[in-house]
Amino acid sequence: MTNDDINGLLPHVEALMNALCTREPGKLQDIVSEHFYAGGSRVRARLALEAGLALGLSKSISVALAGGCELLHNASLVHDDLQDRDEMRRNAPSMWAAHGEDVAICGGDLMLSAAYAAMAQAGPHAVQLITHAHRRVAEVIEGQCQDLRLGGHCADAQAYERVAAAKSGPLLALPIELALIAAGKAPLVDAARRAATLFALAYQMLDDLADAGHDATNGSLNAVAVHATLGMADPRESVRRTALARLEAFELAARELPAGIAQTLVLRAQAIKHALGAQLEPA
Repeated sequence: MTNDDINGLLPHVEALMNALCTREPGKLQDIVSEHFYAGGSRVRARLALEAGLALGLSKSISVALAGGCELLHNASLVHDDLQDRDEMRRNAPSMWAAHGEDVAICGGDLMLSAAYAAMAQAGPHAVQLITHAHRRVAEVIEGQCQDLRLGGHCADAQAYERVAAAKSGPLLALPIELALIAAGKAPLVDAARRAATLFALAYQMLDDLADAGHDATNGSLNAVAVHATLGMADPRESVRRTALARLEAFELAARELPAGIAQTLVLRAQAIKHALGAQLEPA
């Protein structure tokens, strides 16, 4: 399994996503298609393809899992942008900013429904896969609710990490978890979740370092503000060191997984380490 193998299957993932969301003509379908064509790194699709191929799943099942996970992720982005009042996504107006709140709700709902339709194509374990995906989506929704309840105010580093982990960890772990379940290796799901959650925390902290000023203006939850509230002399350095610690823990957790199924996260963890190191460089 090589990067070329994954790149060769990504167009099939895109085709599946579009087919499920835009098969019938209409304004909403055009808007959802516009959202897909805006880009995105397709990390979750890559993770599903990478894990599926490494575990010996068929290409069709791997593509179905990849499409379902990407659709869930994109639905969460559309709804998050609306709730967080973020007007830009992928260097373009977010769906709600461009087309209105009601359209964004419907667009996100369409992607959610399509995600389960994609997973229904994932072979004999489809029922178990869809049920597991629902549980993970429910965790993300609860994390978003906790974030909204906090209203950007948090004086507890552990509470911050619980919210951050719940909002992003489940959908990052899901592609690997689903591939493990489909391959009959469900006992490894907990290890996949632990590794992906640690990675998600480090990634969120790096993002918070970059967005500290913007989040302070908007009243959004941010690790730098949390560490400042806790009285850290240098809250940015405290967040940076915490993120590095989570990355080290991620690398240990990733070793518990079969070889090759989390390589995308391992490579991205190295890039995050480099970016966090750059935080020390003088401007």
